[in-house]
Amino acid sequence: MAGFRERARVSNLARTEAIAEALEAMCDGTLPDEVRLRGRAAAHTVAGSAGTFGFHEASEQARAIEALLDDVGARADLASGAHRGLAQLALLRQDLGDPSIAEGHSAGDGSTRRSGDQPCP
Repeated sequence: MAGFRERARVSNLARTEAIAEALEAMCDGTLPDEVRLRGRAAAHTVAGSAGTFGFHEASEQARAIEALLDDVGARADLASGAHRGLAQLALLRQDLGDPSIAEGHSAGDGSTRRSGDQPCP
């Protein structure tokens, strides 16, 4: 079972790239539907898989990001939603044991992000 859990963890970390792409597009003020749907699908998959394998915090954060990407059409201010989503993504990655977060990379704003995660301006 430990082998399945590790494979799920690694796969879920890889899926966070699609989530990050959607959130970064939100930061830019544009979010093509294809990118939003890909990020939402990845968040949905991570939420289920992470919960199944005991990564409960990651599952909760993924569900929150999924909801954010579902409701983005109703949001006038994409950047504020993206900022919240990036903070949730950092927590998700932290719970999955992302090595760059485990090494203590700080974003300078109290959250931790991987080097590729950029805060919204």
